[in-house]
Amino acid sequence: MRGSQFFIALGPLFGRSPGDVKKVYDRKLEALKPREKGKRKLNLSLSLKAEAAEETLRWIQSVVSTTNQPKINTMGGLRLHEVIISYRD
Repeated sequence: MRGSQFFIALGPLFGRSPGDVKKVYDRKLEALKPREKGKRKLNLSLSLKAEAAEETLRWIQSVVSTTNQPKINTMGGLRLHEVIISYRD
């Protein structure tokens, strides 16, 4: 936890796996990528990444079950900065 930021588990709260969220985020980035021609997704500007993250967060919120909505409301708002999945042994 850094400052007022904390991490939440996607699966139990939103009913989606991190892989599902990553796919949506990547598709949003891919759609925005033509604005910065010649750049890899990883090197796109923070403003484009933020736009993709906001769209992804709206998608996440649209698929959350009604039983979990009160939990989310008590968090005071959610932000999605970037989706990176890495595997470690």
